[in-house]
Amino acid sequence: MVMTDDNTRQFILDEYEKAITDRNGRAEKNKDQILEKVYTLLHSEESSWNDVYDLADKHTREWGLQLSDVMVLANSIEDTDLVQSNEDEEITSNLSNGKKQAIKMQIKAQPGRQNIVRTEEVIANNDRRGLTEEVWNEERKAAFIISKQHSYKGRIALKLSRTKERFNLTSFFAQKDGNGSEINHFGEPKSKTKGLVQILKHTESFYQYKFVSDDDKEYIVLSDKDIDPQRCTVHGTKINLGDYKTMGENRKLPVDQEIVFMHSMEPAIEPMTETQLKQYRENVDHDFLARKVFGQFHHPEWYEKMMLGILFVKSDNGYPSHLMQKAQPGTAKSTVLESLTISLGENSKPFSGTSSTIKGLVPSFSETPPDEGYLMRANRVACVDEKFNLLSNTVQSGNSRMKDAFRPMLDLLEHSSREFSSGNGSISGKTEATMIAMGNPSYGIKTILDAIESNKIDEAYLSRFLLYEMLDSHIDYINEYKSDFSKGSDQDYMPEQDDEFISWLIRCG
Repeated sequence: MVMTDDNTRQFILDEYEKAITDRNGRAEKNKDQILEKVYTLLHSEESSWNDVYDLADKHTREWGLQLSDVMVLANSIEDTDLVQSNEDEEITSNLSNGKKQAIKMQIKAQPGRQNIVRTEEVIANNDRRGLTEEVWNEERKAAFIISKQHSYKGRIALKLSRTKERFNLTSFFAQKDGNGSEINHFGEPKSKTKGLVQILKHTESFYQYKFVSDDDKEYIVLSDKDIDPQRCTVHGTKINLGDYKTMGENRKLPVDQEIVFMHSMEPAIEPMTETQLKQYRENVDHDFLARKVFGQFHHPEWYEKMMLGILFVKSDNGYPSHLMQKAQPGTAKSTVLESLTISLGENSKPFSGTSSTIKGLVPSFSETPPDEGYLMRANRVACVDEKFNLLSNTVQSGNSRMKDAFRPMLDLLEHSSREFSSGNGSISGKTEATMIAMGNPSYGIKTILDAIESNKIDEAYLSRFLLYEMLDSHIDYINEYKSDFSKGSDQDYMPEQDDEFISWLIRCG
């Protein structure tokens, strides 16, 4: 029989009825014969949608019927791209009965009445819920299963809670007379338990993190272990919240927020071992490093060494020496910044201060969960273009002195762990990246000396930076080589991301 429902069969028969009536004549006289063939086909165990299409095509040619909607239906019904579920990442494979029984036996052997159970098996959410219900019915034990259901590459960007918060994972209910049971799983609406008596609530404590994947999707990751913000691969069980819900003790999240209960994680790029480090060093010289960082774009060797030193030395004062560079337009500043983001594996493009303010660099609470800001979102290097426009925009929009406007960045530039709060909540985190900021003259700052002597920028803020005024000799060097790159786009000459190089840089730093 064609795999469909009664309504769809009736739709096809109705289309035939209408087509026959519209055609009249010979088709009307043979109506019963035509409809009988259609009815028989729709209820035949051997038929397919191709057969439905072919019969409609035949009747169109033989009787002159207008059956285009029937043919479109038959041609489209098995198109897997026609409708895509919100659960596009859901695991649909089922556990074998043997695996289910083995997991149940191990859960039952756990000493407590309420347990978090982790397994290397990939378990779909329907199987996970089913196992929980079977264990409860057979043993009266509450188990919340976290498996390696999905893996996500990206960055733990922000810690959303200073301490662990308690989460209600599963609630167990019974009828008022004690008969029967109903289970409310994490993320499910509570409507089905209305009027029932709660007999047990399984709660556990987790830290909350904002995780941004490499394909720019955001998740809330729950972990029973304290984790530093970092690039990593997270494995765990994903659950969609289908309604606006309170998470934990006090945090609300919007509709369709995706929660990942962490099973395990590993760094995205593993630091080299001592042996690997020694072997890699044998091939390293200045030209090798310059190509890795700048690609085919050339700079004076002393400038390249300065930049390499900034990237490799990160703890002179417990935090890196950030760089603020000023030069005239057309001197390849933006090219340097883009090269750095590629060579050091940053997901984001350089931050542009052309029409932005400080608010884009620091945490913001206008969204749920909060936005950590560009500085904390960066992994190894935070590249900021049009720095002096950024200073100007910030002061003009805030109607305050520049030195006061940029004081909130001091802790971020020092890589200090800090809590950021507002009326909409609080978050904690720190910057991990070295800030490289470049800009053209703006807001009365024509030279680096102007930035220092004009008292427009707080001295404490400036003290976090190495300051560089682009020398005439450096500009002449850039101009001399410009013609070498005129035949293609800048992308043709950019460096390529090399995870081995990044691993070596991490190990050296």
